[in-house]
Amino acid sequence: RSLPVAASGWVVVPAAAAPTGYQGPLDLPGLHDYTTRLRATTSHPLVAGIGISTPERAAEVAPFVDAVVTGSPLVRPLLPTSGPRGLEDALEQVRAFAYALRTPAAPATLPA
Repeated sequence: RSLPVAASGWVVVPAAAAPTGYQGPLDLPGLHDYTTRLRATTSHPLVAGIGISTPERAAEVAPFVDAVVTGSPLVRPLLPTSGPRGLEDALEQVRAFAYALRTPAAPATLPA
């Protein structure tokens, strides 16, 4: 079945069926199936978000998509309740995510 995709620029692919800020487990086989179906219907880049709560998660999701978006893990340290190291902690998170994604992702191998 063909999926209708009406987009200009990129297609956002949620890595989790949850609200932003989600930190629970990801369904990587489901994400793989979904992105495979999307790639059959669009040439737009696929960009994953939601559930990308750690650099390790970003690296796990990267093989399935063209880009990874993260928000909450970078914003949380900047909240007033985070204390005086907020900016430094946010920068450290940016560094950690960049490090996790700095090399092209290898094709994903999923368990059978």
